[in-house]
Amino acid sequence: MGAVAEARAFTAAFLADVTDPVVAADAALLVSELVGNAIRHTDGPEWLLLVRCPGLLRIEVGDPSPRRPRPRHPRGPDDPGGRGLILLKCLALKCGWRRRGAGKVVWCELRIPAG
Repeated sequence: MGAVAEARAFTAAFLADVTDPVVAADAALLVSELVGNAIRHTDGPEWLLLVRCPGLLRIEVGDPSPRRPRPRHPRGPDDPGGRGLILLKCLALKCGWRRRGAGKVVWCELRIPAG
């Protein structure tokens, strides 16, 4: 199993009690994008952190690169890349990045049902 699949499975288990399947699917998609971007654009993710508070899920992925995430734009409808940060901005309540040590953390927050 690859890192993206493992991250998705971890997220699904973490949110197993969330009754809204759209919220769980959005969370899995955002985790996939963050982990996938770390794989494609850095030496890979160093860690994944999920923090759940009432009504909110915070997703963080740490990677070893100090470079800020830069949005790419798909060259056309068949271009498989360039949509990750666009999806993040569309689905997440908030998103951003910060430096951490020699690398960075890319994060987002998603509304989830309280409970």
